Amino acid sequence: MNWMDAAATAHRIKVESMLDGTEAAPAEIARLADYFVAGVAGHDEWDDDEVEAVDGIVGLVTTYYDELFTLRER
Repeated sequence: MNWMDAAATAHRIKVESMLDGTEAAPAEIARLADYFVAGVAGHDEWDDDEVEAVDGIVGLVTTYYDELFTLRER
């Protein structure tokens, strides 16, 4: 298993725990795990002068937390 698959699996477990008692579908949980892994991968590729790359990851992280908090409100 590569690190991305392992991280996504671990993050799915974390998100399932965070959303325990909600009506979150497995596909929604998997999507959040994919956002997390994409954010980590993007972060690992940053150089000190890549403002655009940072902005893209900030947008991804914002989407992640917006969706997570929306699911927790269910």
